[in-house]
Amino acid sequence: MELVALQIFRDLDGWQALAIIVKAATYGASFGAAGGVMFLASFCDLVSEQEDRALRRFIACMASVAIGLSVLRIAVMSGMLSGDVSGMWDAAMTQTVLQSREGIATGLRVASLVIIAVVCRKRVHGIALGAGLFAALVVAISFALVGHASEVAMPSGLGLLPQMLVCLHVLAIAFWLGALWPLHRSTHTGDIANIATIMERFGKLAAIVVSLLIVVGVLLLWLLLVKLEALWGTAYGQLFIVKLLCVALLLALAAMNKLRLTPQLRGGKSNAVLKLRRAIHAEILVAGLILQVTASFTTAIGPAN
Repeated sequence: MELVALQIFRDLDGWQALAIIVKAATYGASFGAAGGVMFLASFCDLVSEQEDRALRRFIACMASVAIGLSVLRIAVMSGMLSGDVSGMWDAAMTQTVLQSREGIATGLRVASLVIIAVVCRKRVHGIALGAGLFAALVVAISFALVGHASEVAMPSGLGLLPQMLVCLHVLAIAFWLGALWPLHRSTHTGDIANIATIMERFGKLAAIVVSLLIVVGVLLLWLLLVKLEALWGTAYGQLFIVKLLCVALLLALAAMNKLRLTPQLRGGKSNAVLKLRRAIHAEILVAGLILQVTASFTTAIGPAN
């Protein structure tokens, strides 16, 4: 099998490389903010007041970083259009990008992230929690508005199916990745019984999320790749395989947490906390690789390449 994906990377210019890096970072910060809100909604009864404050600060920080990166992404796209650094702040180029789908998606994302940052100033519950969760949904929608899924030709009545699948995909990923730092922080509380309870609940929720990711991922792959041979014969398909392998590794780490480390935590074994912390470190690294690969094939490669 010819590794055509490597040739794509060798042919990247500076603008494309910068766009991929910024996009991956935007993914990470946005998912951290949106997923953090979902984590608070799911585990608020198991989080102390001190931990709640720390998590809200983290979520607000991620939202602020994601806003900055979203604006930077617009500047990078403007620079790509002009082919010159000065194009990054050229009013005409910026207006062109803002009038495209990318501009609309960025506007929705930034507005949603602002809402998340604002609601996290105080303890999130009631109307504020509802607003935060709605904003997390809009963050997912903003990513579904752009990309290759939005270009798939569908029969009448099913035109929005690819975008809806991407939205579900993003929500599932955001929940998973947004929970990693809060889960990591929980390992420093010293309350082994509470850590075990959090991990048990996360394991049950993760089972639903994993099922959703698999079903949606298969459907998206079927819609985007016309022929099965494209999975290993094109750069897009090969990078998708890399992403799937990374996801499989992530799931393996999660399975170890659920089947091996959580029972040890229930048994009160203190060394299980350190093992869990290391496993979460590994999950964060793999998640970063997944975001980088995703940014690569959604930026520099089309399904037909």
